[in-house]
Amino acid sequence: MEAIFRKTQSPATGSVYVALLTATPTDTNLTMAAVTEYTATGYSRQVFGPGSASAAEPSVISNSGTITFGPFTAGTGSTVTHIAICDASSGTTANIIATAALSASRTPATGDSLQAAAAAISFSSN
Repeated sequence: MEAIFRKTQSPATGSVYVALLTATPTDTNLTMAAVTEYTATGYSRQVFGPGSASAAEPSVISNSGTITFGPFTAGTGSTVTHIAICDASSGTTANIIATAALSASRTPATGDSLQAAAAAISFSSN
């Protein structure tokens, strides 16, 4: 898990980022060019910042701190339904590492921010 989320060499350590998506990704979406990313003014991908993966099976890795998107200042109205974890802070050539559906879709309004509490975004190895 730590290698997949770039905490250890695979092929290099570095940050991975959370992106908000407005459509369901498929298993064939390998780069951010193939998904529909949220585009409101004030939006940018945020560092995932995972803690260490658990030793138990299945191994679980989660964000270690609060992640905040926004505040969004214009261009809101799209519904956020999924997230993607990718290897670049911007651009369509970023490689997708993992995707997940939100437990509840959100349609942010102008002035809103979206937050994920520590450990709210988790991935397991099973």
